[in-house]
Amino acid sequence: MITPSGVATVHLVMVGSEDGIGGAPVAVIPDASAIPIAARQVLAARVGVDETVFIDGATGDLLTIAAFRPSRRVQGHRGAENGYIAAAWLHWAGQRAPLRPVRCRTPTGIVAIGLSADGVLCLRFPASGFQPAERTPSLGAVVDLLFEGGEPAADALVASDNGSRYLLAAVDGAEQLAAIDGGRSILADYAAEAGLAGIYAYHSATDTSEARLFGSGAAAPMPAVAALAQRIHATHPDGLGPEAVSVRHHGASGQQGGCLLRADVRTDPDSGAPVAVDVGGYCHHAGTTSFSW
Repeated sequence: MITPSGVATVHLVMVGSEDGIGGAPVAVIPDASAIPIAARQVLAARVGVDETVFIDGATGDLLTIAAFRPSRRVQGHRGAENGYIAAAWLHWAGQRAPLRPVRCRTPTGIVAIGLSADGVLCLRFPASGFQPAERTPSLGAVVDLLFEGGEPAADALVASDNGSRYLLAAVDGAEQLAAIDGGRSILADYAAEAGLAGIYAYHSATDTSEARLFGSGAAAPMPAVAALAQRIHATHPDGLGPEAVSVRHHGASGQQGGCLLRADVRTDPDSGAPVAVDVGGYCHHAGTTSFSW
């Protein structure tokens, strides 16, 4: 048992909010260099949100960061995308300075946080990381569950990032999305069986660049949003070019406002083919509290 030896100020930042409503909650602890590793895991569990980020230092635009989930530390330089954006946003907000790009130093590498033209902090995902889903027996069972025995091979996609794989599958509309939303525990079980980090179903209107997303996770995974944006870009009748795709993800049932992320599809100037997708969202400060460690 760890005897408390200090108090940490924890800021709750909502990533992917819309007009100050909704978003995915991230706990950010600035000036965290005095908090030992063992205490951090306990602290993250006590805070209880999906991602708790500790900022160990800042030199210019370089932040030294450690990210934790309630039960484990995030080991890779990816895997806590919402957390990196929340830390970058709080870093500049604390200095009362305009948002600028940030580099986050993690234990395994540097994560670059960019800034879009309209002021959204974002991460870049290469388009080459997304490919059609293979109909392995386990993935086939997942897709059949989503489509109730249909044949959606052309509408299923696997997003891969940092060793994690997410399955995305299109559905007919809001009613089917609602039915999938009611079966989150089943989706989570199927995801575990298929070796997937998450399973997500989406519906997008053919005449807009907006989509709705339901899935097995409590927060919208940015690699999955990037893959979905690329899919919408490819199927949109007029082509979206560099325009932003808005993806609204509803996490836990009843989550107010959901999580609204923007995805800018970057294309090759000659071929028009997607080469990368920038994903991010607006942030707002939802409160500050203190926890002993």
